[in-house]
Formats: sequence, C-alpha cells, structure tokens
Amino acid sequence: MRIIYAFLVVLACGLASSEMTEEEFYEKVFEEVDPDFILDNERILNDVLEIAEDMTQEDMEFYTRVFEEVDPDFILDNERILTSYLKCFYSEIECNAHAEVVKKSIPNVLATVCGRCSDKQKGIFKYSLNKFIPAHPKDWERILSIYDPTGEAWPKVKEFIES
Repeated sequence: MRIIYAFLVVLACGLASSEMTEEEFYEKVFEEVDPDFILDNERILNDVLEIAEDMTQEDMEFYTRVFEEVDPDFILDNERILTSYLKCFYSEIECNAHAEVVKKSIPNVLATVCGRCSDKQKGIFKYSLNKFIPAHPKDWERILSIYDPTGEAWPKVKEFIES
C-alpha cells in the first residue's frame, strides 16, 4: 500500500505516469527528483517521511533492489545530490526515501562487509567506495566516525574494496 502511495505522491508532483514500469518509475524519480523540492514542500516531505517510517520488511526488501537499479555515478558525480546524501547520513537534514534506505543500511553493510548483498550489490559497493573515498577522504572519515566508531569494520571493508 505504501508503495502505491509513494507512486501517487510522485504522480501528483508530475514526475511519473501511470503507464510507467517499475524500472522506468525509479529511473525517472532518481534522475529528476530534486531533494530540495521535497525538503521545501512540507506536505510532500511529511508524506515521504511517513512512508519511510512505516516501511515493512517487505518494503525494505523491495527497496534494496534500488541499490541495483540506481547508477552510483549519478549520485557520486553530482555534487548537489551527493551533498544531500552526505547531509542525510550525518543527520543534518531529513533524508529523501532512497538516501534513508541507504543510511539505514550503512551500519549492517559495514559490519558485514556487504555480507547480505548480492554479487551485483557487492560490485556496486566496491566501485562506489573506490570512487568516493579518494575524492572525499574527510567525508569518508566522518561516515566512519558515525557508523564505525570503534574502527572494527573499516580494516575488513578496506581489504574488500582493495581486493
């Protein structure tokens, strides 16, 4: 039900059509949704946050497919979008739906070195970190200070991304 509601919110914003496939829907949303538009529109922001808060395990599994369908370069190569994600991860701003799923996944992904990830997700994880860390070392240190404060996960993650 929440997925349908999210779709209706996006339809109301004029970003999708009812004829779209699920893949087209996500492609359109992640390419064209301006996080600031959602953050600046209280009604839409409240709807999105309510959806994120009420996600069931089934919804979470559904959204994990997003990790395989979103082009990491789209986020990593766009400073405005990347900054929005980082501020979400630092809990400085409210997160968009995709960033919220990523944020909630970070502790487990680091602790298990993407142990629950599919092979495709592991490849995306490795690629993303190998691109992000050299370009944004201070941001990576900050992420680790929040999500791996004891420093236990980082050596294993580093070994994985260097393999």
